This record gives sequence, structure tokens and C-alpha cells, in this order.
Amino acid sequence: TEADLPDSLTTLGSGAYAECASLRRVTIGKGLPDIESYSFLNCASLEEVSVPGNIKMIGASAFEGCVKLRNITLEEGVQTIRTSAFNDCAALEEFLCPDSLTSLSNYVFMGCSSLRRVRFGKDLETFRRETFTNCAALEILECSTANPYFRAAGNCVIWTTDASVVLGCKGSIIPADGSVKAVSPNAFQGTRGLTKIDIPNTVKSIGRFAFSECSDLEEITLPDSITEIVYASFGATAVKQIDIPVTVKSLSGFNDCKKLEAAPIPDGVEEIVDYAFTYCVSLKEARFPQGLKTVGDRAYYGCDSLTEIHIPAGVASIGPGAFSHCAALRQLTVDGGNQAYYAENGCLIERESGTLVSAVNGFAFPTDGSLKAIGSYACAGLSSLTEVTLPESVTAIGGWAFKDCENLRLITIPPEVTSIASSWQAPFPGSIVICGRIGSYAHRWAQQNGYAFVPNDKLYLTMAVPDTVNEPAVPLSGYATPGAEIIFSVNGEEALRISSGAGAWQTTLPLTGLQDGENAVIDAQIKGNDTTAGVGCRAAVAFRAKAVVLKELTMTHRYSSATVTTDKLAAAQPAFTFVPGMPFSFRISVSNSDRVKELFIVSTKEGTKKQLPLVWNEPSGCWFGTGFFDEADHSYVPGDLTVEGTDLDGQRFVAGPAVSFLFLIDPSGYAYEAVTANRLEGVTATVWYRTPDGLEMP
Repeated sequence: TEADLPDSLTTLGSGAYAECASLRRVTIGKGLPDIESYSFLNCASLEEVSVPGNIKMIGASAFEGCVKLRNITLEEGVQTIRTSAFNDCAALEEFLCPDSLTSLSNYVFMGCSSLRRVRFGKDLETFRRETFTNCAALEILECSTANPYFRAAGNCVIWTTDASVVLGCKGSIIPADGSVKAVSPNAFQGTRGLTKIDIPNTVKSIGRFAFSECSDLEEITLPDSITEIVYASFGATAVKQIDIPVTVKSLSGFNDCKKLEAAPIPDGVEEIVDYAFTYCVSLKEARFPQGLKTVGDRAYYGCDSLTEIHIPAGVASIGPGAFSHCAALRQLTVDGGNQAYYAENGCLIERESGTLVSAVNGFAFPTDGSLKAIGSYACAGLSSLTEVTLPESVTAIGGWAFKDCENLRLITIPPEVTSIASSWQAPFPGSIVICGRIGSYAHRWAQQNGYAFVPNDKLYLTMAVPDTVNEPAVPLSGYATPGAEIIFSVNGEEALRISSGAGAWQTTLPLTGLQDGENAVIDAQIKGNDTTAGVGCRAAVAFRAKAVVLKELTMTHRYSSATVTTDKLAAAQPAFTFVPGMPFSFRISVSNSDRVKELFIVSTKEGTKKQLPLVWNEPSGCWFGTGFFDEADHSYVPGDLTVEGTDLDGQRFVAGPAVSFLFLIDPSGYAYEAVTANRLEGVTATVWYRTPDGLEMP
């Protein structure tokens, strides 16, 4: 329960006391220069730590997960605390920096949910907002008056160089004495318990993500001293109404404010920037001033309570998807004097290019030849769409054009279309059937990107049938000319008729009278008019009650996953980005697993088979496997996949037909080219990236 590290100890290895669940107290000797990474990781009973002055550095995650740690005493001498050193120390209530401490890395106190008070010493030079991520109780911020870099006032930490607030908490009141000129990016990001903020008139700028994700922030007072509200500065707050100062010329910053109902746009606003009000689902009105010139990309995307939009005469630029995915939007109008855009039948169209910018539920495409392209996000989220026929005047379809059109089953694309965004920009739902002319660009695009295609210039029918079933009924699926009648026969006798619907069909065909051990021949046929010959398909199926039959196959590769079931064998090929060196994972369900001795997932390519073994998991009733088909070549791209194995009698079997996946080797949009080296002497570059949860990292 105790660890007394003697003065003679000069090295403490990484993770030396990690996971020591009963360790309650640690005494650190005077011979150690550092506390290495993970030294006391997840010591769940540790309550108190005193760090002597001989320690210069506390390593990454050194005390992470010490959930009962209440007291940390750092003597003068400690200079650096690395990433996540005290991450998830949920009982820690205060942290007092020694004056010797110069650097606090990212996430040092992340998840310290009881941390109320922090005091910075006189030598602290660097820290980031992320140092205190998810510190919900933080309400007192102090700083040594001798610190030349930072000062504290109103429970705000202020950088003296530019008089900007760099760290706030739920107890913050921004000083109104003229000493604060800016609020830095991320300064209050994720602060819980902050319900109100008054930003004084001396503040000239508010950075990106400054108050983002302050989920309790309901009241915001903005000063007349600002001319710009930047991206995500107040995103995902609880504000219901915001008064935008008349001095603002460029407006953004309120994305994901789910409770925002009113945000009147003052006359001075000239541009509404990208993502300004994205997913403000409660916003009921968007009235634009006459002086407005620009509406950015997806500015009002996903504003489900908006019912009407009117574009003033002076608007010269509207970004892709600016008004798309707005569920209640029914009216889109444009001032008659606008030279750049016009509206017709629920469509907002750019005049010069003939591009559809946004459409509303119930829209109708212009049929006068003026529509040339479907823009990015133009029809996104239109739940009323079930079938779409593009006008013959259309030549291009942009990225995410029909994103989240959950009821869309069929799109007919004319042969005039010569450009469709890559599948990485998902212009259509994955389950859609593309209808068009054989040999057209749409036909080639569908084949290359794993989408189902049916021709509209001739009768068409496909049928996928499992070769073996365990009962006298067989699941069928396929594609056919939309709206056609499909007639099924079993051993020459008609058994069923169905409609092909929007082109993708599936059904279960009874094998009446078929006995275990017998086979059946299945015919499917569709017919045209009196002068058009029919087309048909034929397949054989075996009824074997004790056979091992594939029911479901799920493959995961990197971040993508897809499932194929026997009742939907005709479904379009799921597309994967193939990443060399990344393993494959499989989850397989078969019937009669109790008869299986061993099972494999087998890849067949150019006549050569490679296999990955599967392991039975009793609780789930499934077989699992993870790894590579070729351990000597991790860049091997699988071919057709079958599930094969050996039964208890030692007989080899194949559990169903082959399954195909589409592997895309090089992501569209990336270019690789050689460049000549050009070293710049004396220059340091820092590359920043943003994590999925919105954190900016170097």
C-alpha cells in the first residue's frame, strides 16, 4: 500500500508502478531526476503525492487514472509536466504550480472533474486550453503577479502580450476595465457551468472555438467593437436568441446551436460565412439585409425549422448547400433584380452556370434546358424523394448532391451527363439504383464505384440465388427494369409474381413439395409490350436440411464495415478504401455450425486461393477472424470471397456463393507527384490539425 523510493534510486522505469491498485501513498526520493511516463498509471487507490524539487519533469500519463488522488504537492524545481500526466484524476480539487514550472502540455488535467482551483507560478511560459479539457468544476483561476507572460483577473487567464483571454472557466467574468482586447481561440471551449457571458466593448476580436461547446451557455452579450464573428466561436452553445451588433460585417460562429430560435441579421452584414448556422435546428427565420453579398458553404445547412428563404438582389455568391437539408423549407425565392441567381419551382439556380444550388421538398426540375448541373449538397436531406429523373440538359452531378435522401431508391441519369463526383463525395445513397443507357458515363461510373445499374433502353433482369438452402424456400434478389412484373417458376410451374419496383427487388420463393435432398430449377422472366421479347434468368438450388449455409458475412477494413446477407446477394458491391498493412476482420454466420470442424474465409484471385482462419464464438453464435490473407504480402488485395470449411466427417464444403467487395486503391482527390527540394534556411514550420472532437493540435 506504500512505496518509499530511496534517495539512492536514480532511475524509475516507464510504467514501474502502473496498475498497482492497492498503492495508497508514494514517497519519492531525492535521487530521481524525472518521473517517467506511465510510472503510476491507473493506481486507483493512490491518494497523495509529494514531488521533491530534484524532479525536473513529470512524464506523459505518469499519474493518469489515479481516481482517488486528492493532493499533489510540487516543490520548487519541477519544470515540465507532459501530456495527460494527471488525466482522469477525478478527485483532484486544486493544482498550485511551483514558480519553477515553465511548461504544461496538452491534456495534463483532462477529465479532472473535481478540479476547482488552479494557480499559475511566475515562470510558466506555455500551456494550452486543452490542458484543462473536461474540467467541469473549474471556477477559480489565479496567477502569480510576477509572471511576465500571463496575468489573472475575473477568473480569466490573460496573455499580457496581446491582452487576450487565453483561458476561462465557469466562474469567469471578462474584465471591463479596458485591459482585455481579445478572446483567444478555444479560450472557453467545452466549459461546463458557464451560463452567461458579457463581452466588453474593448474586445476587438473573438477567436475560433472561443466559446464552442459551452453547453450551458444561454446568454451572450456581444460588443459593438467587433466587426467579425468567426467560425464556431459560439458553436454548440445553449443560446436561444442572439443580438448581433450592427457593426458586424462578416458573420459566422453559431453552428450546432440546437436551441437557437432567433438571430436577426443586421443591415451591416455583408457576408454570412461558411457553416454560420449549420444544424441550428430550432432557427425559425432567416431574413437577409439588402446589403448582403455572400452566403457561404452550408451556411444554413440542416436548419430544420426554417420554412422560407428570400434572397436579396445584391447577393452575388451562394456556396454549395447553403440552404440544403432543411426539412421544413418549402419556399425559396429570389429578388427579381438579382443578376446572379433565380428561383423556380423550389429550385435555387445560379444563372451563369445553370447549377442547382439548393432545392426544397416538393421541388420540380426546370424542363426548359436551363439546368446544367446538380451542385454539391443541392438535394441533400430531401426525404420526399423516392425516384428522380434528371433533365437531359444536365451534364454534371456534384458531391453529396443527394446526401441523406433516405427514401431515394432510383435515379435516372441521361447520357448527356459526363461528370459525377467521386464515390468519396457520395453523391447518392449507397442503396440507390442508377438507371441509364448502356455504355453511358453513368453506366461506367456505377460499375467503377459499386452502385447497382439497370438500363432504360432495353428490358433487364438479374437474379441472385444461393446454391443451397436448409428449408423448402429460397431467398431471391436482383435488379430489373423499373416497374416491370417478374414471373417466377419452379421446375416449370409458375409459383409467384412480383413487381420490380424501383429496380431493386427481393423476395422469398416457396419450393412447394420439394423434399430434403432434392434440387429445383428456378426461372424468372419479365416481358415487354406485345412487340418486345421477354428476358429471363435460370438457376438451380439444392434443398439440404443439414448443409452448412452462409447466412451473413460482415467485413471490416480500417474504418469501413459492410454486411452481405443471403437474402440480398444481388446488392451492389460495398466499396472499401484498401489500405496496405491494415488487417481485415470478419464476422460470419452460418447454419448448422455444430457440424463444422473448421471454417475459413477464402479469397480467390486469378485462380489462386488464399485463406484466413475463423474461430467460433459461442455467445454470439458466429465465427470471427482477423488478419491478412497473405502474411508475407500485406498489400494483397482480396478477390472473390467464399466461406469454406471442413465438416465433422472430414468433408470439404463451400457455404454458399462467392461474395464480392469493391476495393478502391487510391482515394480520389489525392495527387502524388515529385517536387524539387527547396530548403528555407532559418524557417520553422508548424503543421496544425483538428481532431474529430474539434481540438486544434500541433
